[in-house]
Order: sequence, then structure tokens, then C-alpha cells
Amino acid sequence: MTAPESAPSIYDQSGQLLSREECKQSSGLMWGIIEEAFDYSNKSSASIPDDQSLLDYFKIRLKEKDVPAPLAERVLLACRSWGDYIGGSIEKQSLKFFWLEETLDG
Repeated sequence: MTAPESAPSIYDQSGQLLSREECKQSSGLMWGIIEEAFDYSNKSSASIPDDQSLLDYFKIRLKEKDVPAPLAERVLLACRSWGDYIGGSIEKQSLKFFWLEETLDG
């Protein structure tokens, strides 16, 4: 997945190409939450539970932002691509130490 400015092509679970607006919306939310996670992890690492994952954080933030279910599902699917950057799944990515990943260039 690319940064939101470039409006990536995204396909849903049934193989249908999402509209340009849906792609921008999904990608923008995903990258925004990743940036929030870096900031939160960097500032609050000491108080984040050891077992809280990046996926947990995504679920919390999507709920707090009151994102409609279909969009939230797309973002949760898209955020799994972060694992390609870090070489592991977001289910196992520790939010506590997520700030360490910020220096990776991908």
C-alpha cells in the first residue's frame, strides 16, 4: 500500500475494484492510524500493556473514530499489509515497541 496522496488501487474481498474515493478514504485512514500508533507508542511505551498489538490499536481507533463497519473492515484488511514492511503480522506486532519500526525504510 502506498501513501494516501497517490490513491492506490484496492480490491475488496470479492475481487471488485474500489472506487478512487473509497481507495483514498481507506488508505488515508490506514496511514493516519499508523502515524497515530507511532506517536502513541513513542510517547506512551512505558504504559502500554505488553500484549497489546498493532491490530488491537487499529480496532480501538476505528471504534473511537466511529468509522462505519464496511469502511472499518476495509481498513483492517488493508492494515495487514503493514506486515510486509516489518516482516511479521500486525497481530504479533507489539504496540509497546512499535516506535522502533519508525526508522525502517521498507
